[in-house]
Amino acid sequence: YKSLKISDQAIIAAQIILLEVSFNHKNISQGLIQAIDLHAKSIQESTIFRIYGPEADYGFIPDILKWEIIHHYVKEIDHNPVYALEGLSRLSLAVSSSTVINSTLNFAIYLSEMVKQINSITSYIFDKPDDYIKKYTDDYYKIDQYYRNAVINFNKIEESDLPDDFDRSPLKTLLEKRYEDFIDKLNRQWLKCLSESEFDYSKIKTTKQYQFFESEIKPFEQKVAVIISDALRYEVAQELLTELHRDEKIRHQSDISWHQYHQKPVLVWQIFYRVKIINILKE
Repeated sequence: YKSLKISDQAIIAAQIILLEVSFNHKNISQGLIQAIDLHAKSIQESTIFRIYGPEADYGFIPDILKWEIIHHYVKEIDHNPVYALEGLSRLSLAVSSSTVINSTLNFAIYLSEMVKQINSITSYIFDKPDDYIKKYTDDYYKIDQYYRNAVINFNKIEESDLPDDFDRSPLKTLLEKRYEDFIDKLNRQWLKCLSESEFDYSKIKTTKQYQFFESEIKPFEQKVAVIISDALRYEVAQELLTELHRDEKIRHQSDISWHQYHQKPVLVWQIFYRVKIINILKE
């Protein structure tokens, strides 16, 4: 393998371009994949992986070798998510036509992101309810986001397409265990903090429901479209807001606000727009 390794950077770059163009070409992509699979049968990917390891600068990574690398990194997620995330993200840049590999990689990356974020938490105890709201809207909502996207990608994985030696169940167990532990600890301290303030929501500085019109609607002369929901997760609204910000028809004053409704936090999402709200929702 060492004698056949290409070191010329110009040739390597040309090969990468050739592969990218070929894999995306509707007429030759399938034939190229078949040709690579045919000539790759004599290659011992496990031997290559054992010699060069997961971080080698491979010019081309066939699917069998990808699974070797995925195997290596998913074992590290629980106790070393930063290392796993870096390796999995690097691997995700390699061109792959395999749906199951792409779904497995995305699942593992979101799982790594979630574990990394949870591990960074040093304390769940804050001085007052406003601190919890700020911490969640600044930071903790990302954990919910990573969890949701991990579940979405996990459900895309066809178990029948997985290699015989790859068991996704322990990873799903890890996902649920770490997320439930996070939710339990955060909710316990949040409720304890509210109890210490006698559940007096008037003490919370967050804008109240009865202040909504004066603070969010009245100051603006243009039309304002408002989406109000008591079930939409904050992290989903953040993701939707990011998508809307990419639309040039929508002004960038869009924002997400928390309001109180019958002593219950309710998400109020306001959008300043130049097109009919029905068109935004359809898109």
